[in-house]
Amino acid sequence: KGYYYNGGHLSLFNFHDLSYDTIKAPSNIIAAIDSVNKTFGVDFPASDFFYPTLTTDMLNDFDTIAVTGSTTIDGVKCKEINAISPSKNVFISIDKYKGHIKKGLQEILIRLN
Repeated sequence: KGYYYNGGHLSLFNFHDLSYDTIKAPSNIIAAIDSVNKTFGVDFPASDFFYPTLTTDMLNDFDTIAVTGSTTIDGVKCKEINAISPSKNVFISIDKYKGHIKKGLQEILIRLN
């Protein structure tokens, strides 16, 4: 499935049967993600990166957050951030050379342990 959002509508394209549907959606991405999740039960992996409270939430939920070095994932050299709590060990790897999100979340590779 592919989801597409243009600031006013959300479209779903089903690759298996080549069908699609479009619904009216809230005008900001956070409200759209929340609305679609609550209404249709659709999960948006990595949507936390869009939330303005991400930094505060991370600081509240993890005892340790540190840049731990570099790693290569699928041939992409990345800087790695490790966030640790008693119940979670999260690695966030960001393209080392671009240093920003260029193509949405395609540039961020996330591994959860």
